[in-house]
Amino acid sequence: MQPETWNRDELYKDVWEQPLTKLQAKYGVSNVAIGKACRKLKVPVPGQGYWAKLAAGHKVKQLPLLEFKDAPIVQRMKTEATANATPDSSDPELAQIAKVKAQSLAIKTEQHKLVESSAGLLRRTRTDEYGRTQPPTERPCLDIRVSKELLDRALILMSTIVFALEENGFERLHCFERLHYCT
Repeated sequence: MQPETWNRDELYKDVWEQPLTKLQAKYGVSNVAIGKACRKLKVPVPGQGYWAKLAAGHKVKQLPLLEFKDAPIVQRMKTEATANATPDSSDPELAQIAKVKAQSLAIKTEQHKLVESSAGLLRRTRTDEYGRTQPPTERPCLDIRVSKELLDRALILMSTIVFALEENGFERLHCFERLHYCT
């Protein structure tokens, strides 16, 4: 995979034609990476509410691209969008993962046994300086780092994901019972 150099003029044109989130596919990097490239290359981007105002028919102002002497050379490693990549048919696990990714999940209100075993520990755990749970390291526990207020929601989502994986034939989940769970 060869690095590609950002073209400042093309980037300017693109960011004013569509939102950064829609440019991800073209550039092969996240909208955050596109934003960082814009800052480094001093490419002005539309402000908050620009696209909504434009869609509503309001008059919007496009900021000009000012001259930038000695602009740095900014490169990116372009990757193929994984959503559009076709899985290697010789690897059944990758094909299975692609099938699961394409499904929509129905939220489960019941807790999976793996999640249930971690729920009590996470409810009693201490929080860090940002108020996020700090899972214990001495006992197997899901590594969920959220505020105590969002813990129940995170547990429901984790149960939904684990149930979906099991329903789709991922049988190696039992190994989580012996390991420190990671999310």
